[in-house]
Amino acid sequence: MIPLSISPSLRRVGAWLWLGLVVLVIFGSLSPRFGPPGAMHADKLLHALAYGILTGMPFAGFCRERTVIVAAALMLPMGFGLELAQDFVPTRMADAADALANVIGVAIGAALGPWWRHLANLWLTARDNRAG
Repeated sequence: MIPLSISPSLRRVGAWLWLGLVVLVIFGSLSPRFGPPGAMHADKLLHALAYGILTGMPFAGFCRERTVIVAAALMLPMGFGLELAQDFVPTRMADAADALANVIGVAIGAALGPWWRHLANLWLTARDNRAG
């Protein structure tokens, strides 16, 4: 994996942002009154987008390879677990198509993650060159 030179303060911001998005997805998934729009299967797109971002973000914000892989890999059981947990939430129900959209999002995020890491390195290098 391409090394990522990122300042500790920027790394903390990225970690908190990622964690905040994870909490937002958990809250949205388990809230009885909140759900993505079902019209024209837009909710499947939102599922894939959310899990793609949550899987790809660690590539661009976390330095250690093991942390990146663990954070990204945890999105699969999170997606399945939240779908199953929705059966216990009033007005919500588990949906295999939503779980599949989560898996597709994870796959896309994992595939694009190294590219996002490359873009983060380009941005950090350009920023450092301007500052120095």
